[in-house]
Amino acid sequence: MNKPISRRTFLKKSLGTLATLTGLGIGGSYYAHNLEPKWLEIKHKIISHPLIPKGFHGMKMAQFSDTHLGFQFQLKDLQAIVNKINELDPDVILFTGDLMDQPNKYKAHQEIPLVLKQLKAPLGKFSIYGNHDHGGYGSEIYSDIMEKSHFTMLQKYLH
Repeated sequence: MNKPISRRTFLKKSLGTLATLTGLGIGGSYYAHNLEPKWLEIKHKIISHPLIPKGFHGMKMAQFSDTHLGFQFQLKDLQAIVNKINELDPDVILFTGDLMDQPNKYKAHQEIPLVLKQLKAPLGKFSIYGNHDHGGYGSEIYSDIMEKSHFTMLQKYLH
């Protein structure tokens, strides 16, 4: 048989549960808005394979992606990434998609090329589409931004 719960015990357990859920919500929100969008991970990898031509030996490539410009990641954050990439002095830069969360709703897309054009890579800057770069005319917006930023789109048209 279940023993009836007292009002005091019920209130204590309810307040404890509410405090826990509130703490988790605040902590999760802080992480999502302040930590993860600013997370920059730099890994140095040496890639070697017998099929890679010797002319590529010593070449430095920088790859970045998933900036998701929008609510949590702003142009000033993108500028910080551009500055860091330029400090690495790469020969080639690859952007592998997801520039904006919602390209058709991002209000400042005309300002993005001003930031991305600052990237320096003597052998070229190349880009591809990410899944967030499509929808609502997003493909055309993204392609236009990357071309104005002096990136070569590796897949110009979707089929």
